Amino acid sequence: MSWLVKVQADDFFRAYQVLNKIGPALNSPAIVSLAFSLELYIKDIYYALNMDNDFPRGRDGHNILVLFRMLPEGARQEIRSYPSIQKLVAFYSMQTPPYIPQDKHKQPITDILEQQIYKIGDAFQKCRYSYENGTLYYEEGIALALIEACKSIADSARRR
Repeated sequence: MSWLVKVQADDFFRAYQVLNKIGPALNSPAIVSLAFSLELYIKDIYYALNMDNDFPRGRDGHNILVLFRMLPEGARQEIRSYPSIQKLVAFYSMQTPPYIPQDKHKQPITDILEQQIYKIGDAFQKCRYSYENGTLYYEEGIALALIEACKSIADSARRR
């Protein structure tokens, strides 16, 4: 099953790359493809680690922060220690005033990486129906760094 998730994640990531090259006229489809590929790359870690596929389904099944928090601690630490993620965290740690969102339980998200994941966490849902949500902003750099880290971690897990 793991390789099927990876293949589909790669397909959506390539679709993002093609759509992104075409330009802003296809911005929503490009972002939806990027957001969905990130979701699949995170889910691929589950399969690569031979875990049950007990990640959430439905609305939370598309939320990147929910999926990230469900990864085993070791996988989350590998993501945190990935060089592009460390650069991202270092950059955002210098924000003034600090960005402190609240999760769905109204708890403040104080972890810098989780704050950035929160920003893009529900993009797959919101960008698919962007006409309902108005103008949307998506930080592609965060998603691209996470994809790079997730791909590396899943590939390493498969080699073990």
